[in-house]
Amino acid sequence: MSSMYQKLFSNRFPNLKFCNLFECETIETILPWTQTLSLCFLKIGFIDFYVYTAILSACPNLYYLKLHIFQSYLKLSDIQPHRNLRKLEIYSEIIDWYYNDQLIDNFLRCLPNLEELIIYRLISKIVDPIPDYDWLASIISIRLSLLRYFIFSLHLEYDLAFIDFITTEMRRQLRKLFLNAHKNRYQSRFIIN
Repeated sequence: MSSMYQKLFSNRFPNLKFCNLFECETIETILPWTQTLSLCFLKIGFIDFYVYTAILSACPNLYYLKLHIFQSYLKLSDIQPHRNLRKLEIYSEIIDWYYNDQLIDNFLRCLPNLEELIIYRLISKIVDPIPDYDWLASIISIRLSLLRYFIFSLHLEYDLAFIDFITTEMRRQLRKLFLNAHKNRYQSRFIIN
């Protein structure tokens, strides 16, 4: 773990409210972290479940969290609800959508007061419009009763053959499937770029 993370989570900056470490290295280890009570906005790089739970425990007043998730085989167990987090941005490059949804579900299950959720997902191919995929609607309905705003951004890998394959009609179908899944329960937006 870098010395910056050690300083941040040892409360060396007791008045720190905002911290942007989004482009920094992956955090893979957890040292004994002390609470960082003043931190409200955190942008951090690649983390797994262990680090995620440590951050939530160390930052009880965290309001906004932006993170990259990477594939992990650990299931969260008995994580305490974090009641102050209101906005979460998750970046994921995991290709398996159903596995990715399980990870996202685990990340959301301890955030009962979340109001804004933004998911950025990388994709390299869509064979057909995925008619049975519910675009996280079932997870959101179970986990996030206070959600007001949801953005799902589908980022296409830049392969010209693939970009040409995603026709205007397919984009329209994907957007329609997304909106039907969320049925105006909260503001929702679907982006393909």
